[in-house]
Amino acid sequence: MSEIAARLEEFQRRHPKRTLTVGKTEWSYRVAGSEAQGLLVLPGALGGSEGMAPLIAHLADDYRLLFLEYPAVSGLDDLLLGLSEILRREGIGRTALLGGSFGGIVAQAFLLHFPEKTTRVVLSATGPPDPRRARTNERFLRMVRFIPMGWVRFLLRLGIKKLLKRVPRERELWLRFYSGAIDGLTRERFQTLYRVSIDFDRGCPDRIAALETWPGEMLLIEGSEDRVASKKSRDALRAAYPRAETLTLEGAGHGMALERPEEWREAVTRFLGRAGNAEPS
Repeated sequence: MSEIAARLEEFQRRHPKRTLTVGKTEWSYRVAGSEAQGLLVLPGALGGSEGMAPLIAHLADDYRLLFLEYPAVSGLDDLLLGLSEILRREGIGRTALLGGSFGGIVAQAFLLHFPEKTTRVVLSATGPPDPRRARTNERFLRMVRFIPMGWVRFLLRLGIKKLLKRVPRERELWLRFYSGAIDGLTRERFQTLYRVSIDFDRGCPDRIAALETWPGEMLLIEGSEDRVASKKSRDALRAAYPRAETLTLEGAGHGMALERPEEWREAVTRFLGRAGNAEPS
């Protein structure tokens, strides 16, 4: 068994899933660390927050890390309600956020709705709210119910194979990992991704100005060759959050956390570790 596979297995064994029902929706998540300050680890569209398990060794002394899975919900409001209820259940009043790709959308939405509950934010391989994208996604969402899920899964597998071409180590492990996630993807959860994105793009742009008085800090991590979070989107993200610190991984693509794991992890742990020892009042 490879080192990464052993880590994933150990993570799942030592941190069993917890469940919480909010309304009619059952949430699943894992917890590591025991500190009062939270860190919500928000994965991309296919899930996979387990891939960030190595952060535990660096951050568990300062944070209680919550590794999330996304259930099928009606939209962004239900998603934020679920996150809030998980934090309440765990006794966490204020939290840091780490979000990559789709998780970066969720992290921004939480910050923009609950700045008073948010201490720090790391956004990786993501973009800001974009009302024009909402119109495109609305059209596609109307079509999704007519598209066979077999086709959807086939296209997602092609996308993952393309993304993982840049990954230098354990490519086959990660391919199996994400292929399993794709196999388990339901139509309802696939539609959730679009509903949340549409709500974010439509409802969040006007909230950004209110962050001028937010006392927290933000780190943006981007790959110079990211074709999903395009250069235009990355430029717009920096413009949306001008006080943020930015790290560009030259030559990295959308899967930078797997392509350049040591550099990516060092940047995250440096930023959050520093913050964990100097939380703003």
